[in-house]
Amino acid sequence: NPKVYCFEPDPRNIKIIKKYLDTTKFVLIEKAVSNKNSKKVNFYMSYKEDFDKKAMLTKYKWIDKKDYLEEKINRSGASSLKQGLDTVGNICSVETVTLDSWSDENNIKNIDFIWIDVQGAEKEVIEGATKILNSTKFCYMEYGETFYDGGLTRAETIVLMKKRGFVPMPDYSNHGNKGNLLFKGQQV
Repeated sequence: NPKVYCFEPDPRNIKIIKKYLDTTKFVLIEKAVSNKNSKKVNFYMSYKEDFDKKAMLTKYKWIDKKDYLEEKINRSGASSLKQGLDTVGNICSVETVTLDSWSDENNIKNIDFIWIDVQGAEKEVIEGATKILNSTKFCYMEYGETFYDGGLTRAETIVLMKKRGFVPMPDYSNHGNKGNLLFKGQQV
């Protein structure tokens, strides 16, 4: 019976999640994760109009095409708290939370697995999670989103996580300059 928490700041994705997914199976937190708690932070919503003229990507096929087009979500996975991508369609304000303050408020004492995919804001997520990372078993995170302001390279990601007591697991992704890494924490 795992407890799953999903942080999602993009209002377009929140609308799709609530319409298509059984939100009784996980907890949806409508905030971005960062290194500070803020009520109003710029969020750069990615969208590329000419993508809508192409065939819908397989990863979006579970969404009705009408919703996909109306909500303009063809590049929503590339949206970020960070500037840098050339497909920004709009800027909205979102609320941010640190994993440390969130885990304290919700009495979360340990975490088995964290998946961090935040388009160049990985460093900020880690900076806001110093306490809870001490009791986290595994962390899977993206690296190489260096076209976003402050995005980390693979080497910088490994150094940052080692400073937090994590060791990288064997890398099977072989993505070179961009990909994902799995880290094992001190609790394993």
